[in-house]
Amino acid sequence: VHTLPMQPVVVVEVDAPLDNLLAVKLMNEVFSAHLSKTIKSAQPSVNNDVAANTRNGLTTSIVKRIRLNDDQEPWLLGDAEVFAITNGIHNDQAKVKLHVVDMPYLDDEDRNYYPGQVMIFWDNYRYQAADIMLMEQDDGVNYGELARLLLEVAQRALNSMGEIELATIARITAEILNALPDSWLTNDHDFVDVLYTIRTGYNYYNHYGAAGNANVDIEHLFIPEM
Repeated sequence: VHTLPMQPVVVVEVDAPLDNLLAVKLMNEVFSAHLSKTIKSAQPSVNNDVAANTRNGLTTSIVKRIRLNDDQEPWLLGDAEVFAITNGIHNDQAKVKLHVVDMPYLDDEDRNYYPGQVMIFWDNYRYQAADIMLMEQDDGVNYGELARLLLEVAQRALNSMGEIELATIARITAEILNALPDSWLTNDHDFVDVLYTIRTGYNYYNHYGAAGNANVDIEHLFIPEM
């Protein structure tokens, strides 16, 4: 199945873009519920930078360009369905902050894409830093269970570390990747690459992920209030 044949081939499958969109929505609902359980009743000590962002606009990091050497999708399965999972620590809670971003345009390997897509809204991120894991979605995954698994692993890792510091984010990312089933590292639900310690206010040009598969330009962007 990894070699494109000479003769025409008809493949019948689910509506993959819609499937991926609904999966992203479901996972983010699970992640948001995890935070809201404590944040709604908390009296947070708001970081001054976060408060300023809330009053005057939004501080973001956007993907200006991205290229994959390998999209982890054989020809038989058509275009890739890539999404990103951002991982950080909430500013006012000892809780992990996970968010999923759909990247529906990222269909083919060895091609530059210029989406100008917001990847991270830097509200309430401790250390103003996050890791970005790139994944390729395939069929047969229960996304509610997936989201709960990632939360459980990430929160357990955070709780076991004692003092929380910047390096904690990378350690949580490592625990999440270690928790992925072996099949996700083959042709089921595929790990594409990971970008460690992306920070607010910084620009990253011709920046490679740890696996050398993804090459990105990420820019800081402040979006003022109207």
